Amino acid sequence: MNYFDEHGYLIGDIPEECIKDCSSPGDCYKITKYWVDKLNFSVPKELSIEYLSEFGAWEREELESSSDGYELAIIVLWIACGDIQENGEWLGLIH
Repeated sequence: MNYFDEHGYLIGDIPEECIKDCSSPGDCYKITKYWVDKLNFSVPKELSIEYLSEFGAWEREELESSSDGYELAIIVLWIACGDIQENGEWLGLIH
Protein backbone atom coordinates (compact mmCIF):
# COMPACT_ATOMS: atom_id res chain seq x y z
CA MET A 1 0.00 0.00 0.00
CA ASN A 2 1.19 3.49 -0.80
CA TYR A 3 0.84 5.82 2.18
CA PHE A 4 2.15 9.01 0.55
CA ASP A 5 1.64 10.97 -2.63
CA GLU A 6 4.59 12.36 -4.59
CA HIS A 7 4.67 15.49 -2.41
CA GLY A 8 4.74 13.58 0.89
CA TYR A 9 1.13 14.07 1.92
CA LEU A 10 -0.42 11.15 3.78
CA ILE A 11 -2.95 9.37 1.58
CA GLY A 12 -3.19 6.01 3.40
CA ASP A 13 -5.07 5.37 6.61
CA ILE A 14 -3.26 4.50 9.82
CA PRO A 15 -5.48 2.22 11.95
CA GLU A 16 -6.69 3.50 15.31
CA GLU A 17 -5.12 0.55 17.14
CA CYS A 18 -1.76 1.36 15.56
CA ILE A 19 -2.05 5.00 16.64
CA LYS A 20 -2.86 3.94 20.20
CA ASP A 21 -0.04 1.37 20.37
CA CYS A 22 2.66 3.52 18.80
CA SER A 23 1.88 6.64 20.83
CA SER A 24 1.78 4.97 24.24
CA PRO A 25 4.21 6.08 26.97
CA GLY A 26 7.62 4.45 27.11
CA ASP A 27 9.72 2.73 24.50
CA CYS A 28 7.55 2.11 21.43
CA TYR A 29 10.25 0.76 19.10
CA LYS A 30 9.15 -2.89 19.10
CA ILE A 31 5.44 -2.17 18.73
CA THR A 32 6.09 0.43 16.01
CA LYS A 33 8.31 -2.05 14.19
CA TYR A 34 5.47 -4.60 14.46
CA TRP A 35 3.03 -2.12 12.87
CA VAL A 36 5.48 -1.16 10.10
CA ASP A 37 5.64 -4.85 9.19
CA LYS A 38 1.91 -5.48 9.60
CA LEU A 39 0.90 -2.47 7.50
CA ASN A 40 3.74 -2.84 5.02
CA PHE A 41 4.33 0.81 5.88
CA SER A 42 7.06 2.33 3.76
CA VAL A 43 8.22 5.87 3.24
CA PRO A 44 9.86 7.72 0.36
CA LYS A 45 13.47 7.89 1.53
CA GLU A 46 14.44 11.39 0.39
CA LEU A 47 11.23 13.02 1.63
CA SER A 48 11.61 11.20 4.96
CA ILE A 49 15.18 12.39 5.37
CA GLU A 50 14.13 15.98 4.68
CA TYR A 51 11.20 15.68 7.09
CA LEU A 52 13.15 14.05 9.93
CA SER A 53 16.21 16.28 9.61
CA GLU A 54 14.03 19.29 10.45
CA PHE A 55 13.45 17.91 13.96
CA GLY A 56 17.11 18.25 14.88
CA ALA A 57 17.03 14.90 16.72
CA TRP A 58 18.91 13.03 13.98
CA GLU A 59 21.96 13.95 11.98
CA ARG A 60 21.36 13.96 8.25
CA GLU A 61 24.23 11.51 7.72
CA GLU A 62 22.61 9.12 10.20
CA LEU A 63 19.33 9.28 8.31
CA GLU A 64 21.00 8.83 4.94
CA SER A 65 22.82 5.71 6.15
CA SER A 66 19.47 3.90 6.37
CA SER A 67 19.88 2.34 2.94
CA ASP A 68 16.59 0.47 2.78
CA GLY A 69 14.42 3.05 4.53
CA TYR A 70 13.09 0.52 7.05
CA GLU A 71 14.39 2.40 10.09
CA LEU A 72 13.08 5.64 8.58
CA ALA A 73 9.63 4.06 8.29
CA ILE A 74 9.72 3.09 11.98
CA ILE A 75 10.62 6.63 13.05
CA VAL A 76 8.09 8.25 10.73
CA LEU A 77 5.25 5.98 11.85
CA TRP A 78 6.09 6.67 15.51
CA ILE A 79 6.03 10.45 14.92
CA ALA A 80 2.85 10.20 12.86
CA CYS A 81 1.01 8.25 15.55
CA GLY A 82 2.12 10.68 18.24
CA ASP A 83 0.93 13.66 16.19
CA ILE A 84 -2.41 12.03 15.40
CA GLN A 85 -2.91 11.09 19.05
CA GLU A 86 -2.11 14.61 20.27
CA ASN A 87 -3.45 16.77 17.44
CA GLY A 88 -6.05 14.61 15.76
CA GLU A 89 -4.24 14.66 12.42
CA TRP A 90 -0.95 14.32 10.60
CA LEU A 91 -0.57 15.54 7.06
CA GLY A 92 2.48 13.54 6.14
CA LEU A 93 6.11 14.26 5.40
CA ILE A 94 5.58 18.01 5.22
CA HIS A 95 5.82 20.91 7.65
